[in-house]
Amino acid sequence: MAHLAGLLFARGYLLVWETLLGRTAVVHATLALYEYRSFRSATGGMDVDSEPASPATEPAGSAPAADRVRIDKWLWAARFFKTRALAAQAVSGGKVQLNGARTKSSRDLHPGDSLIIRRGPYEHVIVVRGLTKRRVPAVEAAQLYEETAESRATRERVAAERRAQDGAGAPATRPDKHQRRRLFRVIGRNR
Repeated sequence: MAHLAGLLFARGYLLVWETLLGRTAVVHATLALYEYRSFRSATGGMDVDSEPASPATEPAGSAPAADRVRIDKWLWAARFFKTRALAAQAVSGGKVQLNGARTKSSRDLHPGDSLIIRRGPYEHVIVVRGLTKRRVPAVEAAQLYEETAESRATRERVAAERRAQDGAGAPATRPDKHQRRRLFRVIGRNR
């Protein structure tokens, strides 16, 4: 049934197919419909004696598909978020601003747009340089945007402050048995 020439006729719940070998086959309608759809997609939407299916046209006045991408899809493709759902959640939560204003995840993004993306303590201020709908490797993703110099300097400063703050109060090694007992006495925890 993988090589089907076309649908001859349908009667009730059974469909009759003619194979390329000249044999006919009677099958249940749901299976035949699945095979028929597979056959149509394999032949580019053509029946045996029909013209090719016309390509889907975009509505008048709309930009080509390469010039517009949803903001959540672009954030995922540019590797700012691990999943598209996380990107959409960040946009709807106000963590992403488009041209200085809060936006919706369905909004189209265009080259030259400015984005402010907040992730934890860090804030990325970027300018969109390229668009893509598919997730690309990190090297290609970095070419899709350009981060402003002020944003990069601020992020590096915040990262240095966090490193200094985290390392200031932390001991170099784990406390040994005697140090733990002294700590428990000070805290008031009985062991």
